[in-house]
Amino acid sequence: AGIAVLLVEQYLDFCRELADEVNIMDRGQIVHTGPAEDLDRADVRKFLTV
Repeated sequence: AGIAVLLVEQYLDFCRELADEVNIMDRGQIVHTGPAEDLDRADVRKFLTV
């Protein structure tokens, strides 16, 4: 039994410290979901590249 919190944050390390699971949204759609510890900078860069 956990608590769901929507955290909008730009610092990846901070997010990984706080979250067990992460979801990345792009244009209102979830494009990635998984354990926070598995998310690395290459994944984030892929989603943030314009």
